[in-house]
Amino acid sequence: MKAVLQELPRATQRTTLKKAAKQALQPTFEQAKSSAPVLTGQLRDSIFMDIRLDDPEYRARARASFKAKGHARGVKKTKGGGNVVASIRVGGRQAFHAPFVEFGTVKMAADPFLRPAFDANADKMVESLRASLEVEVRKAAVRRAKKLAKG
Repeated sequence: MKAVLQELPRATQRTTLKKAAKQALQPTFEQAKSSAPVLTGQLRDSIFMDIRLDDPEYRARARASFKAKGHARGVKKTKGGGNVVASIRVGGRQAFHAPFVEFGTVKMAADPFLRPAFDANADKMVESLRASLEVEVRKAAVRRAKKLAKG
């Protein structure tokens, strides 16, 4: 499976990994949304999936440029490595109170919704990722073969 994935173009590899990660994370995301306490709905609506490419080489060069020049303008993204990072995030401006609800405060008991969703789906996520990745890699390989056959 890994060999087939590595034969695909880099952009296709990333897209395939992102699709598989999204499918594996979907049940946890849905459970977190459904178990979030609802008073106004802002907390529930602030839960989102963040699936992106993390490029450690670019971050290191941008950090060095910022330290040297005070800005990171002109630092080019790399075409090379990078990892697909998938996470479920909550909060932001519209629901800054999310950590207080999840972990509690001195005056308020915790009402966790993210951690139970993760714990309930942790084992299933790994198996789902494996299965989704297998399906997505096969689909991408078939598309690639058709494209190469055309010309």
